[in-house]
Amino acid sequence: MTLILPMVNLQQAVLVTDRRLTRNGVLVNDESNKAFVFVCRDARLTVAYTGLAELGNFLTRRWLPEALMESAAPDFLMGPTIERFKERATRDFAKLKVIKPSDKHLSVVFAGYCYDGL
Repeated sequence: MTLILPMVNLQQAVLVTDRRLTRNGVLVNDESNKAFVFVCRDARLTVAYTGLAELGNFLTRRWLPEALMESAAPDFLMGPTIERFKERATRDFAKLKVIKPSDKHLSVVFAGYCYDGL
């Protein structure tokens, strides 16, 4: 289980995550990155995830930033990008083959600022 701690005030946004990956309670990797910064036309966000980290060749740490970047077009605005990303995640995760549906659980946290003036 991943610890994600977002903290936001008027001056800064901070998001902290652990780096540990486990499988069935057993340590797999103690140095996996689960967070990154995402900048779009009207916002700057930190992004982190918890849930499915790896399944065969599927690596959430690679898929997530790629899926977000591809979801940004055509307008590169925060709200529509997150909506398109949600739809893409739903489609992509539906294709993953697992024994228990709960093994496909993924939560994504966004913390940051939207610049309303744009």
